[in-house]
Amino acid sequence: MISVKDLTDKDYDIIQNIPRLKRTGRKHKTTKNKIYRDCICSFDIETSRLPDSEHSFMYIWQFNILGYYTIYGRYWNEFIYFLNRITEKYNENEYIIIFVHNLSFEMQFLRGVLPFNREDVFCTDRRKILYAISGNAEFRCSYFLTNMSLSVFLNKMGVEHQKDEKIDYSIVRYPWDKLDNEILHYSEMDVVGLSEGIKKNNEINGDNLYTMPYTSTGYVRRLAKNAISSVNYQWRKNIQPDKNVYELLRQAFRGGNTHANRFFIGQLLTNVKSIDRSSSYSSEMVNRLYPISEFKKASGNIDYYLKKGKACLFIVELEGVSLKNDLWGCPYLPLHKCRNVEKAIIDNGRILSAAHLEITITDIDYKILIKEYKFMKYKIKELYVSTYGKLPKVLINLINNIYAQKTALKGIKGQEIYYHKQKELLNSLYGMCVQDPVKDRIYMVDKEYEIEKANMEDVLYRNRNKAFLPYQWGVWVACYAREELEKAIEMAGYNFVYTDTDSVKYIDNIEGLSEYNKKQVELSKLHGAYAKDKNGDIHYMGVYEQEAVSEKFITFGAKKYASESGGKLKITIAGVNKEKGSTELEHIENLKEGYIFKDAGGTESVYNDGGYNEILHTEYIEGHILKITSNITIKESTYKLGFSKDYYDLLCEIQNSGLYYKVNQKLGERVENGQISK
Repeated sequence: MISVKDLTDKDYDIIQNIPRLKRTGRKHKTTKNKIYRDCICSFDIETSRLPDSEHSFMYIWQFNILGYYTIYGRYWNEFIYFLNRITEKYNENEYIIIFVHNLSFEMQFLRGVLPFNREDVFCTDRRKILYAISGNAEFRCSYFLTNMSLSVFLNKMGVEHQKDEKIDYSIVRYPWDKLDNEILHYSEMDVVGLSEGIKKNNEINGDNLYTMPYTSTGYVRRLAKNAISSVNYQWRKNIQPDKNVYELLRQAFRGGNTHANRFFIGQLLTNVKSIDRSSSYSSEMVNRLYPISEFKKASGNIDYYLKKGKACLFIVELEGVSLKNDLWGCPYLPLHKCRNVEKAIIDNGRILSAAHLEITITDIDYKILIKEYKFMKYKIKELYVSTYGKLPKVLINLINNIYAQKTALKGIKGQEIYYHKQKELLNSLYGMCVQDPVKDRIYMVDKEYEIEKANMEDVLYRNRNKAFLPYQWGVWVACYAREELEKAIEMAGYNFVYTDTDSVKYIDNIEGLSEYNKKQVELSKLHGAYAKDKNGDIHYMGVYEQEAVSEKFITFGAKKYASESGGKLKITIAGVNKEKGSTELEHIENLKEGYIFKDAGGTESVYNDGGYNEILHTEYIEGHILKITSNITIKESTYKLGFSKDYYDLLCEIQNSGLYYKVNQKLGERVENGQISK
């Protein structure tokens, strides 16, 4: 490893003469007309915030080539010169690929010093950059590729150079300041480790710069494409949704349930148990039935089609909606998926009752809905039906094989990288299924982000001809997973405390768990959804497994809870750093409404958008001129634990209504000093 600040002509000759990469293996559509130099490069910058300002600036950049050369500089003109020198002998269609971990951050600075054409920047959303091309340099986001922080990625890859501990970002460092060895070493490890990690990742996956995907989902996507290609093309084409069906599917799609029992909010509970469902989404893909025929418009009573065992997708209008059991702790109807809602009572984003609402659902959702809610009137406004059947055998085999490899590799020394690969593939399967095929194109243009609305019919037509995985399968996977979660919540009953996607927390006992798992084991045996670990023990998809008991537990709503066991405090509060937050809180008893996290409250981003070569701010500091271009400032922020007004009013109403007393009667327990006790 060589670190240099000033490159000689000889050094530049070595870099310029890196040979062209020979095309082998799979071809990515975006790389077919490109020629890449055979080297993995990485780039990173360190920034400081200007005192008494919301502007930031770069004080050091570092660039690694092949994990061997690390070049660093202090000013943008140095980087521009360096980039021009190493690519000056390239032909028009020749590129050097430069990986940046979280390119979205660096791009906020790069856009002010490098020219980027409208078509050469691919955005997944505003300010979320997948790749960007300037001249002969192609910047790619390695965070999208790995879906992990840099430190976690390097650790998983087991590379020689790991990310160092964070430096003190509160210290203002200027480009002309002399930097100590600690800062230089920290900066260097970021890029050296990244180059090594990308190289190792490509070796594991049999990839090169032409064939590697842009995102983590791309790995499993190509496996699935290869598998599904053997299935009848015309059938695959026919079941792709048309415009009307697609719009209903998009309305019907929702992710996993995350909710806290309103009757336990703010109460310090003891001995809270937890169960977690093994490979929940994968289990549903293997073990359940899916719409396997084209959706046809239908009319009549919904119950008729349910009795016929049809897959149903429909809009339902409800009047006089309310829970059948006013003590039920996890209402199913999400406010954000309902339309035309009137006079609703809301429980942290879930509907307890409403005079009127409209929602698009599947037959799976409907079964849960009629079990939980009663309503005075209902009207089916639009209905489409399909035939249920198993997913293609090749896809089921793919899922089972990945699960088997993951299970077999777990805990085997020296195989950690390969275990992680299989685990990521398995986790990505569901994500691949629910990728929305119709997305607006977002362009970064000078200072602005422009949105080009997707032509839905054109996109769906192209998607139909590709005949890959139909969007409805992903919608149904999520439905099934919620249904199985609902069963666990029902088993917990009045003991239910909290749920998140595939886990349920509860006090006391849960009824029927062994019977549930027994049935799930038989189902997974039937469909091959099981595997042996290194010790020969068999593991089954879809069973609920017991997790560690929390000696103390408290929640204030979805994604707001803390637990303590063996004197170790853990918090999960959206917007609060887990480690810093636990340290700052000290004791679980300190977590109360109104508590302010000062040091762990997360960050706030301030975007200062400037065009190419536009100076936004100039500072004169100790005889130096600091010219600031487009930038982003990350500010520390505080977080105050609290409730929305509607949620607070609901909790007050519950407290005053006597419902707490009813719940405690059901539990056979009493509440004292905010703590459940016998």
